[in-house]
Amino acid sequence: MYPASRVRPDFEPPGMGGTIMKKTSWFVLLAICVAACSRQAASEKQPQKQKTVASAPVRSPVTGLSSAGSPDDILVTVNGDSLTRGEADAEAGYRLAPMLNQIPPDQQENALASARREVTEQFIYKTLVRQEADRRKIEASKEEEEKALADIAARLPEGVTIEDVLKNSPIGEEQMREQVRLGIRVRKLFDEVSADAGNVTESEIDDFIAAQGDKLNMPETVRARHILIATSPEDDDATREAKKKKAEETRQKLLDGADFAQLAAECSDCPSKQRGGDLGTFSKDKMVKPFSDAAFAQKVNEIGPVVETSFGYHIIQVTEHHEAGPVPREKIAEALKAQKKDRFLREWLEGLKSKAKIEYGTSESDQEGASQPSAGAPPPPEKPEK
Repeated sequence: MYPASRVRPDFEPPGMGGTIMKKTSWFVLLAICVAACSRQAASEKQPQKQKTVASAPVRSPVTGLSSAGSPDDILVTVNGDSLTRGEADAEAGYRLAPMLNQIPPDQQENALASARREVTEQFIYKTLVRQEADRRKIEASKEEEEKALADIAARLPEGVTIEDVLKNSPIGEEQMREQVRLGIRVRKLFDEVSADAGNVTESEIDDFIAAQGDKLNMPETVRARHILIATSPEDDDATREAKKKKAEETRQKLLDGADFAQLAAECSDCPSKQRGGDLGTFSKDKMVKPFSDAAFAQKVNEIGPVVETSFGYHIIQVTEHHEAGPVPREKIAEALKAQKKDRFLREWLEGLKSKAKIEYGTSESDQEGASQPSAGAPPPPEKPEK
């Protein structure tokens, strides 16, 4: 397996999936998701409201898929705030765009309908928390907004700036900034309502440790970063020798004091270059053997010798080394607190939903199942790559 794809996640006790507190980053990451599609969609101008006759099909931007009904059809209304078919299809289209070529043509219309239902359900929770933040007068400061944008900028591919993202977004710069501000406000809202919900007693920690037993024994791990000079099976001896020489020269630059992260960004052929070469934390079995053998034998912070694997030549620096043993009690306490907050917030969100006036449109069967939360909701999508 490619080293960067084998990163071991941070500790999360058995039975604890991603929490709502993690998933709320979706409101900020929506901006990233839209931006990722902007290179495909930048040449298409999508109006905020499409005005067509009721019988005209909706063309989803990016995908070009169609659906029966008018773009002005109301799919759902939450306490007076409505989502139209045109708005839902636009967002569904942007989400499907990166994976469209992997969906068989005869299944693409169903995929759009499924994505539309997901967008609709997510709109409900997003609207509920926005309305609650409005009611509590929770705002995002300019400083918080700029910090969030800086965090997004740090995750962007090499050569792409936050200015490019804002300028080329198909939803427009101000709407992207609004999504970022909303993410900040929702995080502050969740912190406020769950402030006292994460208290964990010592006996609860003891009970959890007793129940989990050996599952809490963690293997030896290291955290490392690397620079990869990739090779190919088609490389002849001269080409491989030249690449090895480049790796040795790169290592010497590091020994002479060059910045590892900067050099990784400039020279590495691994996707981890976007993170300064950081591969995260991993155990011995998560990397190809020559790589693991070298990483686990190195001293912390030293620049190791060039290591050859089937992927090419690596320069490795281990930044942390943890011996095998039980998960620290404080880590367990933190995870249990997060679990409690997650449970509290799920119940709190369902409480908001039960009190809200939610009306679904009746123009088509594509809202079937939308009245029930989708798996993992609320709120939806997945956490970002580490």
